[in-house]
Amino acid sequence: MTTQSLPVCFTNPELINAKPALDLDNCVNIWAAPLPFGATRTKVSAPAGMSVAAMIAKAGIDVNQFVDARVDIDGEPVPREAWWITFPQPDSLVNIRAVPQGGGGGGKSPLRTVLSIAVFAAASWASGGLAATNLALASSSTFGPATAFQVGISGGFIKAGVGAVGSLHTNAMLPPSQPRSLQ
Repeated sequence: MTTQSLPVCFTNPELINAKPALDLDNCVNIWAAPLPFGATRTKVSAPAGMSVAAMIAKAGIDVNQFVDARVDIDGEPVPREAWWITFPQPDSLVNIRAVPQGGGGGGKSPLRTVLSIAVFAAASWASGGLAATNLALASSSTFGPATAFQVGISGGFIKAGVGAVGSLHTNAMLPPSQPRSLQ
């Protein structure tokens, strides 16, 4: 009895959602970036006849409500609806990139985001200006000149105070969205 050796690309038949006959002699090259915010890419090979959806699973990308994938075959984008019915030809180059999705169910307020950024910018500006005023006043005080440490600490307290008051004011004007209850 002779056993035929399988090419390197044919590794896990359980993951393969394939056409009736796999082409075990030819492989499809897959470049995958499995982390949405990462720069690492991995090269994976798959047998010709494997669907794009199975290639995404083989590349280690868990597509869910928070992570999606962008797939190109030889530079042509493949829409998500076609992943299960698209079978790249041998020697094709498949690029798969995980991309983050919105998550959280929406309800975000752009005005709230802009106000929050403005509050923290104002806090930074106020802490610098007031700390400099504090330094000028402290250098002429009866208790002696203030040290850089004291001025830095006072600036930090000023920044925290302005940030806290500004955040409370933003929350009062535009309350954060409440999470939906799971039913």
